[in-house]
Amino acid sequence: MVEVGTSLLGILIICWTLREVFTDLFQPSASGSLSSFVSRKLFELGKRARWMLGSAGPLSIVVVIFTWVVLISVGFALLFWGKFPSEFTNTSAEPQDSVGRFWSVLYFSLTALSTLGSTTFSPKGDWLRILASFEAIIGFSLVTASITWIVLLYPALGRVRALARRVSTLSKAQKQTGVDLVSADPGMLADLGASVLRARVDFIHFPLIYYFQADAGATSMGWFLLELEELARRASAQDQVDGTRLGAALLTASLHELAEVLARKFVPGSNADEPRSVFHAVAKDHLESES
Repeated sequence: MVEVGTSLLGILIICWTLREVFTDLFQPSASGSLSSFVSRKLFELGKRARWMLGSAGPLSIVVVIFTWVVLISVGFALLFWGKFPSEFTNTSAEPQDSVGRFWSVLYFSLTALSTLGSTTFSPKGDWLRILASFEAIIGFSLVTASITWIVLLYPALGRVRALARRVSTLSKAQKQTGVDLVSADPGMLADLGASVLRARVDFIHFPLIYYFQADAGATSMGWFLLELEELARRASAQDQVDGTRLGAALLTASLHELAEVLARKFVPGSNADEPRSVFHAVAKDHLESES
């Protein structure tokens, strides 16, 4: 009876973990994903200990991947538990009490997941060998999925950071030259709107990038969104030419769509119908000022 219970628990842990891996990689917009939970908790911890706030995003990746590995290893260890040590070849002379038995099957599970294999234990039965091989396939898939996740996440973060830097540079250029950005280049507004829409898609597909703290105040997430909102508001004035007002409308619509995503996923207490209030909430959440 104990063997059946541990096996069922192992299957439950494995299925739940694989579901979370699938959600984090292919359905990141789904609520309640493991990466969203871990990153939010680490971000909140970083806000209390300011020295680690900038590491909350990268640390979230490490913790999530480590959690995947641990849960999968424990799940398979519970499956092997009922058949250990009777159906395993054991070259170790150490006695196997209940505690030692668990650490032994966990060790074997970790070696199977890492595809390294154990020199101490090896399964005798065919179905146990197949099960260990299946765990090795999952382990190889986890490595591939983790690398792919990181490779895709950082370009998305780079696009958001590039947009923030662009807005900061445009603002500095306007102050230095005295040339109004609104009237100088109407097409720039539509281009900025397109960049905001790309950022919106990145926040949906890679929500973890929200928790990467900017290393400069001028490129903080809250600051550049507020700056864009102010730019769109000025360009929407009735005394502007049609091209400028059209570009402003495109930028405003893009900011509204981004604000809806941010309000729903990251700052749920804010009003999604008022982008400026959402962007203020984002700046507050990141412990950043507007300038």
